[in-house]
Amino acid sequence: MRVDKEDIFAILLIPVIGVFLLGFYIVIGLVMLGALIGSGIIYLYEVVTRIDFGFDKDYGIKNTRLKK
Repeated sequence: MRVDKEDIFAILLIPVIGVFLLGFYIVIGLVMLGALIGSGIIYLYEVVTRIDFGFDKDYGIKNTRLKK
């Protein structure tokens, strides 16, 4: 059995294909993670805007009695 140049090239190309596939799946995972984080921020913004912190109530000076 004789080893040709094409056989060596194919053997060396297998790890390169694996690295490209690994990088591709990492990029896909980061995109999915970014989409989940973005949708989570939008959801949290909607929840926080519904919370009444009490800053809109007017307990100002007009409601207090002035000391004489």
